[in-house]
Amino acid sequence: MLYVKVDKNGVPCEYPIAEKELRYRLPNVFLPKELTPEVLASIGFVQVPEQPAPERVSLHATVPDIPIIGDNGEIVRTYEFVPYTEEGLEHRRNELRAKRDKLLKECDWTQSEDVQAGMTAVERQQWSDYRAALRNMTDDFEDPNIVTWPVKPAALKLPKIDTRSDAEAVKRRLAAKRIDVQGAGMTYTFPDGTTGTVQTRNAIDVINITGQAVGAMALSMQGDTTTLLPFRDAQDITHELTPLQMVQMAMAALNFVSATYLKKWELENKLDELTANEASGEELVSVVESWTP
Repeated sequence: MLYVKVDKNGVPCEYPIAEKELRYRLPNVFLPKELTPEVLASIGFVQVPEQPAPERVSLHATVPDIPIIGDNGEIVRTYEFVPYTEEGLEHRRNELRAKRDKLLKECDWTQSEDVQAGMTAVERQQWSDYRAALRNMTDDFEDPNIVTWPVKPAALKLPKIDTRSDAEAVKRRLAAKRIDVQGAGMTYTFPDGTTGTVQTRNAIDVINITGQAVGAMALSMQGDTTTLLPFRDAQDITHELTPLQMVQMAMAALNFVSATYLKKWELENKLDELTANEASGEELVSVVESWTP
């Protein structure tokens, strides 16, 4: 839920913020658990109704703006469509190239001999076509807001496993599963109230997030707690975060990545235990399939 500061006439005068940020801004004001309209009015705020994000505009970044009063008297969220600079356009293209490379890397495991042997001819062709389509995508990405990605084939099912030696194949599938979970990114509710995806595709993303956190902490150490730092999510929505908010988001993302490794190690231990007890192949596969993000 979002809240916005209003003037004496009830007109929004600031960017909307989430409840957590609202409470952080008023440390000396007691706010009850439920923020009723009366409570909000006492501190000069109103609730901002939920609204879907707008459609993207060609060659423009989408940035949340100050809400307005609609024709029916309700608060309406607004967005600013900022033209990409040449630098911003190239940065966005680099992100798309990285996504393409990541999608290819994520399915490299489908090309191993043991996995190929368990595929049908149709499955082998589907994965071959998918990978070829990714490799053939242009590097130019003339309009980074209009990109058609090839459709990933349906998830493969492991062939029946009857020997303990094949437990290593299941572990490789588990490793691929961890990469898929991390690659999907972290769903996060930003201070502006919108929910987006923080990209955690690879080491480059993690380094980028860490760097933003370090920069935000440096500002905080200098006493700067109000500078708004831009962060663009996987949906190409740019969010403005204070140094503290940037650090909080970065820590959540890093914890998300760490959690994928912890889950993988936990399931590996289960696989080792099952293998030692002569478990069936179906039991081993079920361990991997039990991991639902």
